[in-house]
Amino acid sequence: MVNELSEYVTDVNADIAKKSIRCFGTIIIRLPSLSKTVSAHLRNFLSLQINYVTTETIKVLKDILRKYPEFVEDFVPFVSKIGLE
Repeated sequence: MVNELSEYVTDVNADIAKKSIRCFGTIIIRLPSLSKTVSAHLRNFLSLQINYVTTETIKVLKDILRKYPEFVEDFVPFVSKIGLE
């Protein structure tokens, strides 16, 4: 399910991509058992260098990190690279 959903993130339709990313946020908040898998996908989205994907992923991360502050260290290296490449 999560792998199929991640394929929509690179869809040519930006609205579909954004909705898919928001679904990842919902999944990780409601199903913490999938947190490692979902956070790996979110980190990959940050490296895609697609502006709307990066923006939406950061928005989703904001909510995730409010609920799970222990994930901060997982995302700092990826977020710090945004705009430098």
